[in-house]
Amino acid sequence: MLLAAAAQGDGVLAGDLIQWVQMKQGEIKGLVPGLLWLAAVFFAIVAWVVARSWKKAMVAGIGGAIVIAVVSQLGSLSDKVESEINGAPAPRPAPVVHVMPAEHTGVLT
Repeated sequence: MLLAAAAQGDGVLAGDLIQWVQMKQGEIKGLVPGLLWLAAVFFAIVAWVVARSWKKAMVAGIGGAIVIAVVSQLGSLSDKVESEINGAPAPRPAPVVHVMPAEHTGVLT
């Protein structure tokens, strides 16, 4: 969409660019969980083929499920951290100390 507009000499507005980025972000968010499930199944099968053990295949499957659960909860974890940062009290400003040269302090050197 953006490349076609640029090739025709039309200007690309910032709103178009933001909309395009949001569209691509949504596509990626929809693609990642499916790829993670595919990878988890693949690694469980590989673990079974290599070790010929259902225990190792089950461990690989559970590990994949944990990774999928963590990735799917990243949005809510990010929101929790952001709310904690925004809710924290503002730091106090640092005290400013003015140092006067020796001739202005009345101290003889």
